[in-house]
Amino acid sequence: MPKKTHHYARLLRHIEGQAFETPMLQNLHRILELPDGKLVSDAIHRLSYIIGQLNVRYNFFAIFLNLGGIWDLQWVYRLERWKYRLKTQLPQWFDTIAEFEALSSFGNLYFNNPEWAFPTIHDAPRLEGEALAHPLFTAISG
Repeated sequence: MPKKTHHYARLLRHIEGQAFETPMLQNLHRILELPDGKLVSDAIHRLSYIIGQLNVRYNFFAIFLNLGGIWDLQWVYRLERWKYRLKTQLPQWFDTIAEFEALSSFGNLYFNNPEWAFPTIHDAPRLEGEALAHPLFTAISG
């Protein structure tokens, strides 16, 4: 099974199993809901499995599978079916994963450095700062 798609399936399974309190996270979580009640992680896991079966062609004995059962064509057909059903949603899922990872990284940064200042966001364009420094530059000079 391809490692990257399998990793995404595991990551999605973890996100799907969470109950979020904030509206922003709840909206992101809703993107990962399929209308038929199935899980996005299962769809990605299925994609990973299909790709894994297509990779059998790199095995020496795959010639026998193709001669006897047109192995590659069967799995290409399954891949095309998967793409037809879910290809429009795939970019949204990856954007959602990226958003969760960015928020997780931001939360981890704050957890490890609670003394760092948080910006205050305003509607009007303005930029104010006091005793500004980049963390890497202060680590080198300090």
